[in-house]
Amino acid sequence: MDNTHDNNQAESLKPSYGFKGLITVWLASLFFLYQFIQMGLFNTIGPTLIEDDIISSEHLAYINSIFFIMVMIFALPAGLALDRYKTETIIITAMAASTVASILAGIYPITAELLWFVKILQGLAHSLCFISLIQLAYRYCDTHYLGIGIGGIITLGMMGGMISQYPYVTILQLYGINSLFIVNAILGVLILFIIIARFYYLNYKKLNINNISLNSSKIHFWSAIKNVTFNRNNWQLSLYTAWLNLPFMLLGTIFGQWYLQESHLLSDGHAAVVTTTLFVGMLLGSPLIGAFAQNARYERVIMCIGSLLTLSLLILLELFSWSFISLIFIFFLIGLTASTQNIPYSIISARNAPLYSATAIGLSSLIIMAFIGFSQPIFNLFIIQDEINDTVDFSMGLYLLMFLTVCTFFLAFNHKPKIIDNDSNI
Repeated sequence: MDNTHDNNQAESLKPSYGFKGLITVWLASLFFLYQFIQMGLFNTIGPTLIEDDIISSEHLAYINSIFFIMVMIFALPAGLALDRYKTETIIITAMAASTVASILAGIYPITAELLWFVKILQGLAHSLCFISLIQLAYRYCDTHYLGIGIGGIITLGMMGGMISQYPYVTILQLYGINSLFIVNAILGVLILFIIIARFYYLNYKKLNINNISLNSSKIHFWSAIKNVTFNRNNWQLSLYTAWLNLPFMLLGTIFGQWYLQESHLLSDGHAAVVTTTLFVGMLLGSPLIGAFAQNARYERVIMCIGSLLTLSLLILLELFSWSFISLIFIFFLIGLTASTQNIPYSIISARNAPLYSATAIGLSSLIIMAFIGFSQPIFNLFIIQDEINDTVDFSMGLYLLMFLTVCTFFLAFNHKPKIIDNDSNI
């Protein structure tokens, strides 16, 4: 479906914000940073919860899973809501809900029931978070700044993931779980104040966009669903992001340290350092790739290169046994090259009709979160454990990642960039 006319019309209604638009998006993206802190927070307090017999390890796994389930369930409705109501209001409301969750965990005794409620609130907030920020970037960033704006959103998210590790572990050890949640709540209130202050400034200066044509309460529900789900480009780009994201998610989180300890014989500490470099690579790569991909003519080339380089690094991991220093560089490069997975967000947002852009991002988020959720048990099936010899073979799991990375290359190669008017239009 060609939405070129609608997109050109929307672009003509958008004021030019320049760097002010980027500042607005990045300040609002502190919400994304906070959500990544919230995600990592339960990993930080998990061992303490189990040691103190508050919950079992199995119960903790269920509580963590509800977060992703909530995001999957509400991703598409969140997109539909953002296509109808003011983006700034939704961001403030969702950020407030996430902060309230931390306040409750800080002032009440920690119980399993409270943790369930907190995680559900966080999941609801997260379902609105990324989609609303993409929508905000589409509205406030000039076309040639859109890639950089979205890259900055991802970078702040990665920073949040890193903050939730060592600094929060230190606070937990010194002051306990309730105090950690209070500190997190104070941070949430501070970020909420910054976001509200920025949006108030925009309204005071009358720099905010009139939502006519960009948001409408008259959009028909089924019309929006039909437009985004029958757009082949949305599925193609979403699968590219979902599959290229798997090496990052699987090697950077649940299986990373286990793989490094078993296949490359690293210690716990060294394995943790190596997996952290994957996040550093993504943190630096997201704005860098966004800057390179500003011109639509280069989108397909950069996406193809990202797939091929990530594939090459996975092959190197499988073929050889590497030292600690070498693995730091390899994992950093995987995070850097896999950052091309973020390019489709700006394409989907810009290539769908403005009235459906947030719904399209919601569909994309649903697809990506579904693959993240189901990939972990599937990847685990490909890990061969020899209990007799006490060995673990990750080769089949890496072959699966390689196969999906090859698929991302063909998805990118078949992508047809649309060059509209001049280089300033995506």
